[in-house]
Amino acid sequence: MITPFFSIIIPTYNRTSFIKKTIDSVLVQSFNDFEIIIVDDGSTDNTKDIIDTINDKRINYFYKENGERGAARNYGIKKAKGKYITFLDSDDLLLSNHFEEANKFIKANNPIIFHQQYQINDNGKTKKVKINLPIQKALIKGNPLSCMGVFIKSNIATENLFNEKRDLSGTEDYELWLRYSSKYHILFNPVCTSSLMIHDNRSVYSFDEEKLVNRRDILVDSIKNNKQFISKYNIERVKRIESNMNTYIALHLALSKADRKTIMKYLLKGVSGSIYELFSKRTLAIIKRLF
Repeated sequence: MITPFFSIIIPTYNRTSFIKKTIDSVLVQSFNDFEIIIVDDGSTDNTKDIIDTINDKRINYFYKENGERGAARNYGIKKAKGKYITFLDSDDLLLSNHFEEANKFIKANNPIIFHQQYQINDNGKTKKVKINLPIQKALIKGNPLSCMGVFIKSNIATENLFNEKRDLSGTEDYELWLRYSSKYHILFNPVCTSSLMIHDNRSVYSFDEEKLVNRRDILVDSIKNNKQFISKYNIERVKRIESNMNTYIALHLALSKADRKTIMKYLLKGVSGSIYELFSKRTLAIIKRLF
């Protein structure tokens, strides 16, 4: 059996208007030693019909009962045959050099896990996402990483799966990167090779207060009870992460034009928990929205 170098896992749920463009952006890669694992997470539209029209032996389609992104990615990890595993959401795009640049970086560094630079595409206007280094330190202040930029050795990925709790959905990647950061050195490749596409239907843009609070609480409980994380970072770093999540909630509520009093409640929690939040760009954005 031939082992592909890369396994790219694409979870999808009712994304017929995007999924073909996403897959096409993988199929035109200049480095073509890869497999595509599409995990249909219980779609009720004609996702399978669209995928069936694409004739490429590197595509592997799996349908499963809906369990949200963490469960879908884990399903894909267990099916993957590649030496390195990476991810792509079904409404984002790769640039044609994505795997080629990753392969160069792997040959030069032999990393366990690394992240590759990506950009945000908002109606054709692109901007690179600023990634402060070292990544381990940056993760304490928030999550700058995108799933589509993360590459992991397959044996390590199978040992470190996503948290599948449904109420964590939208923050399940951040929780996993924090766990990785307590075990391994996450390297960074500064070459930009993928685009996060901005549109109104992005499922990660949740503005529901209860859901946002649940995500915060599950994340904080997870790392607080992780002995390896506490041993490396100490409990003060957990407080910093919790403060960051509170301002994250405040910003999302501000974007949805929620009650000012509610927004201020989470902003004050964030700032009181960590003075660094007071001087963050996020806090400035929240204040602009409020006033």
